[in-house]
Amino acid sequence: MKPKVLVSRRIQEGPLTLLREQAEVMVNPEDRAMTPEEFIANLPGKVGLLAAGIDPLSAKILEAGRDLKIVANNAVGFNNIDLAAATHLKIATTNTPEVLTDTTADLAFALMLGVLAGWGKPNDLCGRVNGSDFIRTFSWEVMCTGKPWESSVWGESGPLSPNGP
Repeated sequence: MKPKVLVSRRIQEGPLTLLREQAEVMVNPEDRAMTPEEFIANLPGKVGLLAAGIDPLSAKILEAGRDLKIVANNAVGFNNIDLAAATHLKIATTNTPEVLTDTTADLAFALMLGVLAGWGKPNDLCGRVNGSDFIRTFSWEVMCTGKPWESSVWGESGPLSPNGP
């Protein structure tokens, strides 16, 4: 009999296939975070939880998973997990360290190049934006069009959020 695992958000098919080879997997069918009540209803009998980094895993939720042995956090940190409760309940916790290291370095390098290219000079970007203010305030207006980036720039999975990345 395969161990039972709850996956709190849809994940890519490749990793999900690998997980299904080893475990009986229940995936949250909704494209949204699970509510605390949904976690509490679905955790009993599960030995593993693959959680999204935005899932707040309180002591109450972890206690509902009486059989939980591990919470694998699909995120860099642990700030969404009550680690004291997990430790007390003897639930191992993992995360995905270093997953954003290259991306963060790329962004930092791009910002440095922008400064070297003169973005720091007042009013040099189409006469509308002070480049250093753009970098400091993270203003998401396209410099020459005045349109928000989310209406004109597409990321890997679609338009950017109105609140930025």
